Amino acid sequence: MKKLSIILFMLFAYCNVYSQKEYKIIDGTFGQSVSQVNELASQGFIIDKYSVKKASGTYEEYILMSKDNSTQSRTYLFLYSDIPVYHIRKIYGDVPSSLSSDIQLLSGKKVIDRLSQIGYSVDFYVIVSKSERFVVLSMPNPEASSAIKNLQNDTKQNEVIEKARYNLNGLPVNEDEKGVQIIVYSDFTTKIINVK
Repeated sequence: MKKLSIILFMLFAYCNVYSQKEYKIIDGTFGQSVSQVNELASQGFIIDKYSVKKASGTYEEYILMSKDNSTQSRTYLFLYSDIPVYHIRKIYGDVPSSLSSDIQLLSGKKVIDRLSQIGYSVDFYVIVSKSERFVVLSMPNPEASSAIKNLQNDTKQNEVIEKARYNLNGLPVNEDEKGVQIIVYSDFTTKIINVK
């Protein structure tokens, strides 16, 4: 029975370590929150939910972002265009230099096509009225992905390292704290030790 309860606890601790998410909620006027979104995205957050509504002559955005251990850093662009002609009215975010000079001359479809050629994809497409639409595009952050590749190249392929230590309550502990500790390794194995 004791072994079964230890195995169940280890499974519970494993699930908690690798499935926890952190959430952030952003709301504000359309376009004003893009710097905050990209700041959080550089920390590994991604947009889970996105909505826009018209309130007293302005457009209010509501954004839910989350982050877990497996989230890859992204960069976001926000487009606002009209529907009948589909011209870009506004674009927010770090606009690629290849688009910045002639962006007002292109239709929204051509802008999205050009962005997709350099790695962007459409995450959210919201129609607010018969004449207005909002598009959120993202792509993996090239700086972060190259840093991850460098980190992966620097570590040995089969090297197993300690990732975390927890007590029986599932709280993180230091290696010198007394009591039963569960050590989680990079290959997803665990080890239980008793520090006296």
